[in-house]
Amino acid sequence: GLYLGGQCCGAMKDLTEYNEELKNLQQYKDIPDVPMNPYKTPIPLAKKWIDYDSSVTLTPSEQTVMDQAMTLSKEGPCCCKCWHYYVNEGIAKKMIRDYNYTAAQVAAYWDTSGIC
Repeated sequence: GLYLGGQCCGAMKDLTEYNEELKNLQQYKDIPDVPMNPYKTPIPLAKKWIDYDSSVTLTPSEQTVMDQAMTLSKEGPCCCKCWHYYVNEGIAKKMIRDYNYTAAQVAAYWDTSGIC
């Protein structure tokens, strides 16, 4: 179809957790183009964030925030380096650069938007 979706590591087993994640993602709706359902991400939107990730180099202080977020998050942008990893890495760069997110805030986003 026109979406990237599903879970990285197998079939979805916990619909309660899935619905809770969707509810929790609403806190990020003020950031344009953050997927509100990472299990069904429109391909053009995924491409936008992957392109952003590859084209943006963080400053040393911004990179420190990203590195700290990696250690605080359960899995970082994703459990493996799939399309979702690079989408979430691009979103994190935007959060850090344009919204002054802290490492803890980026890690919280990643942990909320997991698809594993």
